[in-house]
Amino acid sequence: MQKALTELAASSKVVGAIGAVYVDGRRVDQGTGGTRLLDDKGGKIPPTARYRIGSQTKLMTGTVILQLVKEKKFAAPSSATPTPTTSCSG
Repeated sequence: MQKALTELAASSKVVGAIGAVYVDGRRVDQGTGGTRLLDDKGGKIPPTARYRIGSQTKLMTGTVILQLVKEKKFAAPSSATPTPTTSCSG
């Protein structure tokens, strides 16, 4: 893992990389390569670094769903209703 990430980060198109391998829910290997910011700024990515994907995942999921709707491979249930909103009067 470490060798692959180091080689990947050596590419001019990659700033840094973080990866891990899990088998049956247990991490069996991990590694990092490159730096935290462009132009080798920000220092090397530490081996204990974590990459939080929450916000990016929502964007990717929405994009995939819209693509599937466009291809007529996915449709929202007809019983879907908007979430009610509340207002405060003051």
